[in-house]
Amino acid sequence: MATKDIVKHEFKKGQSGNPKGRPPKLISHINNELEADGYTPAKVDEITTAYLTLINLPLSRVTDIANKDNDDYPMLYKLVAKEIIGKRGADMLERLLDRGIGKAPQKIDYTTKGESLNLLKEYTDDELRVLKEIAAKHKTD
Repeated sequence: MATKDIVKHEFKKGQSGNPKGRPPKLISHINNELEADGYTPAKVDEITTAYLTLINLPLSRVTDIANKDNDDYPMLYKLVAKEIIGKRGADMLERLLDRGIGKAPQKIDYTTKGESLNLLKEYTDDELRVLKEIAAKHKTD
């Protein structure tokens, strides 16, 4: 590369190489535009309340929400209502419950494989008495 080419493309002192600045990211730009139009992000509590409310509605009302063509309801209500009345409605209800109140805890017995675990039966009466005495000495209230 010739020295002339390098000098030709150098920036002048005090001149930016990107005068318009970094272009805004697409999502940020859209979010800013929507916020300027008065739309705000939903809060987690609001989404949870929406899920639990949809679960409590009668099927006729859920069907109305899903089938209305106007903008009476937010998109969340419309999409979830359509899923509820669809083929996999039971799956959607389960997902709503999981999101709204949390998944049911699962108890897993990974130590005994379902067998009763009684470690104390391996000790004699004298050994158990000594263990109780040691535990009583180290017990803190």
